Amino acid sequence: MNYQSTKNQHYVPQCLLKNFCYPNKNKKKINIFDVTNRTARYNQAIKNVFSQNYFYGKDTSIYDSVEAILANKIEDPASPIIDEIIQGNLSILDSPENKIHLLKFVSTLIKRTPEAKEGMLSFMQTGFQSVSKELL
Repeated sequence: MNYQSTKNQHYVPQCLLKNFCYPNKNKKKINIFDVTNRTARYNQAIKNVFSQNYFYGKDTSIYDSVEAILANKIEDPASPIIDEIIQGNLSILDSPENKIHLLKFVSTLIKRTPEAKEGMLSFMQTGFQSVSKELL
Protein backbone atom coordinates (compact mmCIF):
# COMPACT_ATOMS: atom_id res chain seq x y z
CA MET A 1 0.00 0.00 0.00
CA ASN A 2 1.29 3.44 -0.86
CA TYR A 3 0.86 5.62 2.15
CA GLN A 4 0.15 9.33 1.83
CA SER A 5 0.13 11.91 4.59
CA THR A 6 -3.32 12.82 5.82
CA LYS A 7 -4.77 15.01 8.51
CA ASN A 8 -8.06 13.03 8.67
CA GLN A 9 -6.95 10.02 10.71
CA HIS A 10 -9.23 7.08 11.44
CA TYR A 11 -9.53 5.49 14.85
CA VAL A 12 -11.82 2.82 13.39
CA PRO A 13 -10.04 1.37 10.37
CA GLN A 14 -11.77 1.61 7.02
CA CYS A 15 -11.05 -2.09 6.44
CA LEU A 16 -13.65 -2.75 9.17
CA LEU A 17 -16.09 -0.02 8.17
CA LYS A 18 -16.31 -1.26 4.58
CA ASN A 19 -18.14 -4.34 5.85
CA PHE A 20 -21.05 -2.21 7.05
CA CYS A 21 -21.37 -0.18 3.86
CA TYR A 22 -23.82 -0.10 1.03
CA PRO A 23 -23.13 1.28 -2.42
CA ASN A 24 -24.50 4.73 -3.14
CA LYS A 25 -23.56 6.27 -6.49
CA ASN A 26 -20.45 4.06 -6.67
CA LYS A 27 -19.24 5.22 -3.26
CA LYS A 28 -19.24 3.27 -0.02
CA LYS A 29 -21.71 4.79 2.41
CA ILE A 30 -22.69 3.98 5.97
CA ASN A 31 -25.42 5.12 8.35
CA ILE A 32 -24.25 6.32 11.77
CA PHE A 33 -26.13 6.72 15.01
CA ASP A 34 -24.57 9.42 17.18
CA VAL A 35 -25.08 8.20 20.74
CA THR A 36 -24.09 11.51 22.32
CA ASN A 37 -26.52 13.61 20.29
CA ARG A 38 -29.06 10.80 19.82
CA THR A 39 -29.28 11.48 16.12
CA ALA A 40 -28.85 9.41 12.99
CA ARG A 41 -26.61 10.52 10.14
CA TYR A 42 -27.38 8.83 6.85
CA ASN A 43 -25.28 8.27 3.73
CA GLN A 44 -21.95 9.04 5.35
CA ALA A 45 -18.79 8.25 3.38
CA ILE A 46 -16.57 5.85 5.33
CA LYS A 47 -13.59 8.10 4.68
CA ASN A 48 -15.30 10.76 6.83
CA VAL A 49 -16.53 8.77 9.82
CA PHE A 50 -14.84 7.46 12.95
CA SER A 51 -11.94 9.79 12.33
CA GLN A 52 -10.63 13.11 13.54
CA ASN A 53 -8.31 15.66 12.07
CA TYR A 54 -4.87 15.17 13.59
CA PHE A 55 -6.05 12.33 15.84
CA TYR A 56 -2.42 11.22 16.26
CA GLY A 57 -1.07 14.77 16.45
CA LYS A 58 -0.10 17.66 14.21
CA ASP A 59 3.60 16.83 14.03
CA THR A 60 3.66 15.31 10.55
CA SER A 61 6.80 13.27 11.20
CA ILE A 62 5.06 11.57 14.15
CA TYR A 63 1.56 11.10 12.78
CA ASP A 64 2.85 10.06 9.38
CA SER A 65 4.90 7.31 11.02
CA VAL A 66 1.97 6.25 13.25
CA GLU A 67 -0.37 6.13 10.26
CA ALA A 68 2.21 4.27 8.17
CA ILE A 69 2.82 1.68 10.90
CA LEU A 70 -0.90 1.17 11.45
CA ALA A 71 -1.55 0.89 7.70
CA ASN A 72 1.42 -1.22 6.66
CA LYS A 73 2.16 -3.33 9.72
CA ILE A 74 -1.25 -3.75 11.36
CA GLU A 75 -4.19 -3.13 8.99
CA ASP A 76 -2.81 -4.42 5.68
CA PRO A 77 -1.86 -7.86 7.03
CA ALA A 78 -5.11 -8.21 9.03
CA SER A 79 -7.57 -6.97 6.41
CA PRO A 80 -7.57 -10.07 4.15
CA ILE A 81 -7.81 -12.29 7.24
CA ILE A 82 -10.86 -10.35 8.44
CA ASP A 83 -12.38 -10.58 4.95
CA GLU A 84 -11.90 -14.37 4.95
CA ILE A 85 -13.48 -14.71 8.39
CA ILE A 86 -16.48 -12.65 7.26
CA GLN A 87 -16.83 -14.97 4.26
CA GLY A 88 -16.98 -17.89 6.72
CA ASN A 89 -13.47 -19.22 6.17
CA LEU A 90 -12.41 -19.81 9.78
CA SER A 91 -9.66 -22.20 8.68
CA ILE A 92 -7.60 -19.08 7.94
CA LEU A 93 -7.02 -18.97 11.70
CA ASP A 94 -5.20 -22.31 11.55
CA SER A 95 -2.09 -20.33 10.63
CA PRO A 96 -0.18 -19.04 13.68
CA GLU A 97 1.02 -16.10 11.58
CA ASN A 98 -2.57 -15.11 10.76
CA LYS A 99 -3.52 -15.34 14.43
CA ILE A 100 -0.66 -12.98 15.31
CA HIS A 101 -1.73 -10.48 12.63
CA LEU A 102 -5.29 -10.55 13.95
CA LEU A 103 -4.15 -10.23 17.57
CA LYS A 104 -2.02 -7.18 16.70
CA PHE A 105 -4.98 -5.64 14.90
CA VAL A 106 -7.43 -6.19 17.76
CA SER A 107 -4.85 -5.02 20.33
CA THR A 108 -4.42 -1.70 18.55
CA LEU A 109 -8.18 -1.15 18.35
CA ILE A 110 -8.41 -1.16 22.13
CA LYS A 111 -6.11 1.86 22.44
CA ARG A 112 -7.27 3.57 19.28
CA THR A 113 -10.30 5.52 20.45
CA PRO A 114 -10.81 9.14 21.46
CA GLU A 115 -11.45 7.97 25.04
CA ALA A 116 -8.23 5.97 25.16
CA LYS A 117 -6.32 8.92 23.71
CA GLU A 118 -7.70 11.27 26.37
CA GLY A 119 -6.91 8.74 29.10
CA MET A 120 -3.32 8.41 27.88
CA LEU A 121 -2.86 12.19 27.64
CA SER A 122 -4.28 12.61 31.14
CA PHE A 123 -1.97 9.88 32.47
CA MET A 124 1.04 11.51 30.83
CA GLN A 125 0.12 14.96 32.16
CA THR A 126 -0.34 13.63 35.70
CA GLY A 127 3.00 11.85 35.50
CA PHE A 128 4.72 14.96 34.18
CA GLN A 129 3.23 17.07 36.99
CA SER A 130 4.37 14.53 39.58
CA VAL A 131 7.93 14.46 38.23
CA SER A 132 8.00 18.28 38.00
CA LYS A 133 6.97 18.62 41.67
CA GLU A 134 9.70 16.20 42.72
CA LEU A 135 12.35 18.04 40.73
CA LEU A 136 11.27 21.50 41.82
